[in-house]
Amino acid sequence: LKTLWLEYNLTDVDLIDYFLAKDKKFAIDAIKKSVKKSEVYFSNTKALDYMIKTLNINNVNLIDYFANGIKKSEVITFEVYMHNLDLIDIQNKKIINAMKQRLSKDTNQHVLFPLYENLMKLNDESINEFLVETYKKNKDSYTSWTIPEFEKLLEPILKERKK
Repeated sequence: LKTLWLEYNLTDVDLIDYFLAKDKKFAIDAIKKSVKKSEVYFSNTKALDYMIKTLNINNVNLIDYFANGIKKSEVITFEVYMHNLDLIDIQNKKIINAMKQRLSKDTNQHVLFPLYENLMKLNDESINEFLVETYKKNKDSYTSWTIPEFEKLLEPILKERKK
């Protein structure tokens, strides 16, 4: 079972619970390794979500895991991180930088909208400036149907800039 998990990424909630009860140190170490390579869990997001929550319950600092996941995850695993943002301090510089880095290079609206929304929640003038400039710079690479949605999303910032 350990080999299946560590070498082939074949795990589920039941197997995680089994090892948490039987060999907690192994389970936590295996979860850490698995979350570091979270992209392999694109077809098993339930297990990834459970692993992230398990690390949190066991007081493991999640900042580096989230920063890595935000920067590198595919859309499906990226969403797991976005749904668990309440487990971390999104005002952490590593998290902000990861979001900004991803925002600068991605064009998928399923990634972009959560990043814009979460960065806007910080209500930081320099971040808001970054968001507007990033939107302007990347606007031509966004799908046409998303442009009105982006403009609606950024409207509060744009109004504030006009004052």
